Amino acid sequence: MSPNTQNPSFSPFPATPAPLHPQYWVKFQQCTRLGFVLLLASCAWGQSSPPVIAAGGIVNAADFSSALAPGAMVSIFGTNLAPRTASASAIPLPTTLEGVSVEAVSGFSFSQLPLYFVSAGQINAQLPYSIMGTSLEIRVRTAAGLSASRQIAITPRAPRLFTKTMDGKGEAILLHAANYRLVTDLEPATPGESAEKVAEDVYAFKPTSEVRSFAQMLGHVADAQYMFCAAVLGEQAPRPGVEKSKSTKEELIPALKEAFAYCDKAYEGMTDAEAVQTLKFFNREMAKATVLGFNAFHTMEHYGNLVTYMRLKGIVPPSSERR
Repeated sequence: MSPNTQNPSFSPFPATPAPLHPQYWVKFQQCTRLGFVLLLASCAWGQSSPPVIAAGGIVNAADFSSALAPGAMVSIFGTNLAPRTASASAIPLPTTLEGVSVEAVSGFSFSQLPLYFVSAGQINAQLPYSIMGTSLEIRVRTAAGLSASRQIAITPRAPRLFTKTMDGKGEAILLHAANYRLVTDLEPATPGESAEKVAEDVYAFKPTSEVRSFAQMLGHVADAQYMFCAAVLGEQAPRPGVEKSKSTKEELIPALKEAFAYCDKAYEGMTDAEAVQTLKFFNREMAKATVLGFNAFHTMEHYGNLVTYMRLKGIVPPSSERR
């Protein structure tokens, strides 16, 4: 089954299984007639043909495009990919579901991909973060055999958002970090949750002398918003120097909100045509959408640092807090 004919409604953890594949329905009827309903395992239940990955059948799970990068969630389409439909039920994700594994090969490097979901026609998995080259060989292994490898192109970054239309277009599916409720017009996202939660005396904290303090980390993120988004807007980057000039909670929270508000102009004003326009950034030609994706990854990277700081101080970060 190719991506063009597959229903694009995607969830890494489907709520309902797909109908039983015809060849398994025949096997079930045979077992029933023999009176072995309670002993189906003894009836050689399983695939009779090896898996086949469709040409062009490895795509980004968010928008079904060929844009793939290290760590991306991918959908693999084909035939005989799994004997049954199954979803991962726990984290960390398994590398085998229903006897199915997906293997990534790059030179002499080999790894099995974490799996979200498997079925006869589709597998959802995650690419390794450790990919170093510009291409990767993907193959599917089942009890019935090993598929032929399909090569995919790898780019350094390929940010994509899952959307409510499940095709990478339109309104993104976003959750509030504090309570995991959907972000909507009535419940919009607000910046600075971590900055507001931490007490003033933690702002000077740093785990070791070589790294930034909590306050410096917030200032660095604020400064970065201007650098990334001014480039996309085609403006001279404001240089407020937040990291070096502000150190208190009272100073940093409004500075951080102002920085995010400046960057909002770049995100909100982006059209499809502008997204693919290129500009010189870090001595490289990058699409504007790539620069904004770079900014998002950079922000989340440092949010990860802040989570560590908060945990060391016994503070539950907003992303782990439930209401």
